[in-house]
Amino acid sequence: MTLTIGCTNPISPNFDVWAFFDDGSCLFGTQIKLEVKATGSWGAYQVEGPGLYYNGVLMPFNDADVVHEDDVHTLYFTSWPQAAYTGDPKFVLLCLQIFPV
Repeated sequence: MTLTIGCTNPISPNFDVWAFFDDGSCLFGTQIKLEVKATGSWGAYQVEGPGLYYNGVLMPFNDADVVHEDDVHTLYFTSWPQAAYTGDPKFVLLCLQIFPV
């Protein structure tokens, strides 16, 4: 019988179901908060990465008779080490905050 070593944490993206002993190789992500707000009369954006695909359209509210905030989208997700994330903003302001876990 061979006992394998590897990541034994089931919430890690490199979890090894066959690992019997944890070798300390588990990866842990970073919590990301991404706020998107239109900078003109409208805005569109797309964000992609491992396990993440989101796109949206924003329009600021310019009605002088009604008091309310501009349209803002807030995304929360976990980013993983060595993973590529891309964004395609069109007329939007991206505000990124990183929260280590």
